[in-house]
Amino acid sequence: GAKVVVKADHPDLSAVERKQLMEDVAEALHAFEGGLYTGCDLNTGDGDMDHLVEATGEKFVLAGRNSRVDTNVATASSVIG
Repeated sequence: GAKVVVKADHPDLSAVERKQLMEDVAEALHAFEGGLYTGCDLNTGDGDMDHLVEATGEKFVLAGRNSRVDTNVATASSVIG
């Protein structure tokens, strides 16, 4: 697996416009044309994932938004077995 890491040089990360950031991430995901998927992880939350799902047209994002699947259980199942 891989991580999508966004490097920010801004001294105050709370000032980063998160919706625009998710749109930039969506642009990068589209450039990979399905070769890269991402999901919620450290320092991202439901609002970020909502923006990202919208910005990608519901492609390339494994976030479990509006899903009956509990992503915590699905992850634990794949890790623990």
